[in-house]
Amino acid sequence: MRNLIKAEFYKLRQSIYYKALLIGTILYAFMDIYAYFTGLYHPSNGVKELFHSFLFWQRCLLLCGILAGVFIGGDFDNRILHSQIAVGNSRRNIFMSKIFVYWIACIIITLIYQSVDMIGMTCLFGFGLKGSFYEFMLLVRTEVVYLVILSGFLAINILAAFAFKSLFAVTAIEIVWIMFGSPIFQNLAGVSEVIGCLYTNSIFGVMTAFTLPLYVNEDGFRSLESVPVYDILEILKGQHYTKYLLISITTVLVASTVSYYIFKKTELK
Repeated sequence: MRNLIKAEFYKLRQSIYYKALLIGTILYAFMDIYAYFTGLYHPSNGVKELFHSFLFWQRCLLLCGILAGVFIGGDFDNRILHSQIAVGNSRRNIFMSKIFVYWIACIIITLIYQSVDMIGMTCLFGFGLKGSFYEFMLLVRTEVVYLVILSGFLAINILAAFAFKSLFAVTAIEIVWIMFGSPIFQNLAGVSEVIGCLYTNSIFGVMTAFTLPLYVNEDGFRSLESVPVYDILEILKGQHYTKYLLISITTVLVASTVSYYIFKKTELK
């Protein structure tokens, strides 16, 4: 297992695609900073930009979806999985090492996007908080919950990669789903009670519920820039994330189990 993990990390470091995705992540963040700098968006600060990254979670998920196509689907196309099995590695160890390294790679993409955004906005408009230990721990708690929820989506990416076994198929499905499928699912949730229940208790509904308090109150939608930072902290302090975490972890376990079952039954020729 250890050697497989080392091999996967080596493959990741050498991947031109992954390096391109990291560059794309940084460009994404600089586009945000440039928009604020030129006045296209209202002035913000470092902390609010972290909250913005929660609202724009589809950006990182799109990049991670492309990575799933490259990192997992590409191994079917290039017969790398065939070679790993041929030298005596078990499918279980191959599967575990691959999804572990994929998850680490996606967390790196997410943290780079958030860090560049926060540092840039802090340099332009300040951090936005006094920096007490309590405030820091509240931000850390919120970030950890966000990453756990995001992991549910990453598990679905992994499932798609093992189900379709192709770089281009997985990438295309990810792009189509984020651009069309997810918004349609959300709109249907407001039309049908059954679909609404499914949506609310799915990973998609969890992400919506997690981000909704940041830009919606009893008066309706509002701009995040118009809300004082300490009001946002009060909102975060009052959030209870147990249900979000349970649904996210369940999604990871179910999607990973199905992915492994598919991989175990796949005949590699």
